[in-house]
Amino acid sequence: MFFFDQTSVGRTTRPVVLTVEEQDVLRFASVIGETNPVHKDPKAARAAGYAGLVAPPIFAAVLVELASEQLRKSDEPDIVAIVAGENRDLVHGLETFGFHAPIVAGQVVEVTARVTGIDVAGDRRIQRARLEISVNALDAGPLVTISRVILQVVPE
Repeated sequence: MFFFDQTSVGRTTRPVVLTVEEQDVLRFASVIGETNPVHKDPKAARAAGYAGLVAPPIFAAVLVELASEQLRKSDEPDIVAIVAGENRDLVHGLETFGFHAPIVAGQVVEVTARVTGIDVAGDRRIQRARLEISVNALDAGPLVTISRVILQVVPE
C-alpha cells in the first residue's frame, strides 16, 4: 500500500516568481549569525563585485518555503500536496544543495519543484518520495538545485 501518489512522479509545481528582498537577506543573515560583510553590508557586497547583498547559501530554502506558501495561498498544490496530498506524518529524510551561482538581493527568481521518484525501503515500511527543486534567476539561469527526500512510515 502506498500513501504517496504514484502518479505524481514527473509532476511539477507551477513556477513561482519571487524577488529576493534585501531586508529578507539581512534578517536571515542576522538570524543565522552570519558575519561575512557581503551578507550584511550592501557596500561591501558591491565592493566584492556583486549587484547587491549576497544571500547566505541556505537562503535558498527560504525561497522554496515562500514559493510553497504562495502556491497554497492561491489554492494551488505545493510539492508536498502533489506527492502526498497532505502534510501529516511526513518526515524530512535528506536534503542536498547544488550551488551554481550566488543568490543576490534584487534578483527575480523562479522556483519550481518536481517529483522525481517514489520507492520503498525497510521491509516496505518506509516510503520515500524524491523531489528536485530548482531556484533560477530569470536573467542569469540556475542558482541552486535542491534534492530532497521525504519519508512516510507505513503503519502496521
